[in-house]
Amino acid sequence: MIYCYRCPDCGTDLEADRPMADRNLPLDCECGLTMERVFTVPMIAGDTVASGENYHYYDHALGRFIHGRQDRRDEMARQGVVAAEPNPDDATTFGEMRYIRKHSEPTVEAKKAIQRLGKDREKKRREKIIKQELAKVKLD
Repeated sequence: MIYCYRCPDCGTDLEADRPMADRNLPLDCECGLTMERVFTVPMIAGDTVASGENYHYYDHALGRFIHGRQDRRDEMARQGVVAAEPNPDDATTFGEMRYIRKHSEPTVEAKKAIQRLGKDREKKRREKIIKQELAKVKLD
């Protein structure tokens, strides 16, 4: 995490990338005094930027600069791209895997049960893709 520090004597500001556990450890200034940690307001990005400010980012998947959420939705619709939705079957499987990990001893049987769930999920996903591809072929 990045933490901000300021020297109470010379006023030097410094941003330090430190582990969270070390955030309150003393940090020495070039003048020799210990710097104090400064608490700052988090940066807000996205469509919440004040009007008149220039906010945009380059979306490599869409191949152009995006100027906000609505612009991204419009560009996706223009290119015929559909946003990925989480698969409820995957969520159920992952929930079962987490439950087994949390409520069982780390035994060989528990690890095998988790592996079986993952393999079953992958098999169902492949079967679904094959059925979709076959349906496309039948339509042609």
